[in-house]
Amino acid sequence: MIPEHDWRNAPLQTFRLWQETDATGATRRPFSVRSIVQHVAMFERFVRHLARS
Repeated sequence: MIPEHDWRNAPLQTFRLWQETDATGATRRPFSVRSIVQHVAMFERFVRHLARS
């Protein structure tokens, strides 16, 4: 599990680490590298959206 403070201090890096180490898809298998890249890109846009709000 990733400590909560990492999410506040470095959300993009922590999200990527979570995707690479703990996150699983509907079949309970780890995500592919391509999926991780896509998920991180979407999360990065979301973080930018929150920063503008």
